Amino acid sequence: MSELINNHSNRLNELKVLLKKLNDSRSSNGVEQTIVYDAREDLKIGIHPVDKVLSGLKSLKEGFNYLLITPFPPVPLILKAKEIGFSSQENKISENEYHTLFLR
Repeated sequence: MSELINNHSNRLNELKVLLKKLNDSRSSNGVEQTIVYDAREDLKIGIHPVDKVLSGLKSLKEGFNYLLITPFPPVPLILKAKEIGFSSQENKISENEYHTLFLR
């Protein structure tokens, strides 16, 4: 039980670090907001998030970022996002959880 609590505590701390990075990346024209998509459940049932994520990125309004949560590093998706003008920050939360923050 204590190991589970420690794991969750570690994940929470890592998420705080990621959010701090996000806050540090705020533009001077206002507060940026983040759209979050946890694709793990969709992936479990065979729905691949590529189209949904790319569509979301293309329609992302000024001042917004996009956080994708997956059970593995979404390398092909990161490359496609870079092709349409996005940079990314990747963070391994655990063996089965990766957070990828897409920034314009």
